[in-house]
Amino acid sequence: MGSPLRCSHLEPRSEFDRIAFLVRRDGSEAARAWVVRTLAIYRDTVRDPRSHACDPSYKPQFENSMREFQEWLAGDGVI
Repeated sequence: MGSPLRCSHLEPRSEFDRIAFLVRRDGSEAARAWVVRTLAIYRDTVRDPRSHACDPSYKPQFENSMREFQEWLAGDGVI
């Protein structure tokens, strides 16, 4: 029997991977602006009880993403 099919687009990805892509594509300043903007959006989203981000199946993913954004910003935005 073969190995199970993997759907990479369904697997959680590190925000560091996304940020690294943005740094390569758009440069550090644009990537930093995206991180700051996205972190603010995620913070607002997880505080809104009407948002899907409050659902127990999604909230941990949003929280992990926010931690990675904060960690990247605290590290002077270096990849």
